[in-house]
Amino acid sequence: MADGGTVPDVVDPRIGDRGTTYKVAGGPGPAGGSMPAPVPAPAPAKRPALPAPCVPESLENNDAVKRDAGQILQASDSMNALYEEVRTRVKILRGELAGGEPGELGKTGRLADQPDKRDLVVISLAWSKIATRFRLASVLSHEYRHAKQALDRGCVAPEAAPFLKNAGQYLVLRWWSEFDAFDFQQRVLAEIARNKPEYQPCVAAILADDQRLSLLAKGATTEAMATIAADYPAAALSAQYLGYRGISKKEIEALADVSVRVEAMLKSPLWAAQQERWAAFARKEP
Repeated sequence: MADGGTVPDVVDPRIGDRGTTYKVAGGPGPAGGSMPAPVPAPAPAKRPALPAPCVPESLENNDAVKRDAGQILQASDSMNALYEEVRTRVKILRGELAGGEPGELGKTGRLADQPDKRDLVVISLAWSKIATRFRLASVLSHEYRHAKQALDRGCVAPEAAPFLKNAGQYLVLRWWSEFDAFDFQQRVLAEIARNKPEYQPCVAAILADDQRLSLLAKGATTEAMATIAADYPAAALSAQYLGYRGISKKEIEALADVSVRVEAMLKSPLWAAQQERWAAFARKEP
């Protein structure tokens, strides 16, 4: 769905099929009377013009586009706080996102030439699919939250996978991460709408286009979890998990520090709570 889409032409309801006629004032009417002139239909209310950042365009990765997205995000206190915490450890890549999941607009990961640099997370974006600068801001809030997750955990999901005990744990990790990122994203959007009312139509369009965000905005947590689990199917994530586990001994050794971090995560009360929370959605694995 494109933000600020075109408004369809309005058809005057008084105009019937070809051949239909209307009686006018003074003309013959029932019982020899006259018919009143038709009352003009009220003019349709005009949709207010959307702010420029919410109008679809062909986005390019340049400083002006990113600056506009950053200015939008400054209206969110939550985003400002997160950005200040991670800004020196997150980098946005210039190229188009390649090899992402269907419908994916952004992805976090490592630099190809610095895969072991755990204090740096990169964000790849599907620039050709994002369409508006406001939507770019929205996507960035989601991806920056993923970046913070990786920095706090000390690893991205593919690095953690070899040290998880089964695919079920990988499902919990992925679903939990997505839920947290979507929840943060809708919070940022709510703060922008509150602090910059001119962007309320833009926020409404994004919520209408993404059921996960709209459910979280309504406080429908269980429904949002179910939608996330359906959008990231267990079968696909299980296959992904098996692929990440099939790495060489040398690669395993290079992830020794990640092994320690994952072990600590699995022993934490927070992980136990998340496993219980997602139990109804996770497929039982051997």
